[in-house]
Amino acid sequence: EFQPDLGGFNYDFLINNNLIIEVDGDFWHCNPIKWKEPVYDSQKHTVEHDKVKNTWAKDNGYKLLRFWETDIHENPAKVIKELLNAMEI
Repeated sequence: EFQPDLGGFNYDFLINNNLIIEVDGDFWHCNPIKWKEPVYDSQKHTVEHDKVKNTWAKDNGYKLLRFWETDIHENPAKVIKELLNAMEI
């Protein structure tokens, strides 16, 4: 399911009713490979919001995977492997 609303939060994908996938843009979510810490208010807000979403997902029995934009573009095999492992395929 694309962009489900779960607990009042909008996640990127929901698979098999228990696996949440988030795709994090390097800039907005502050990929530590590119950003040592959030610089802009929008980044600070996004990073804090991600923490709240992570906690909600965990507390409500969801498995949550986050993938960096860079990994999706530069190492798709790694991303696919993690997805398949999480789905136990």
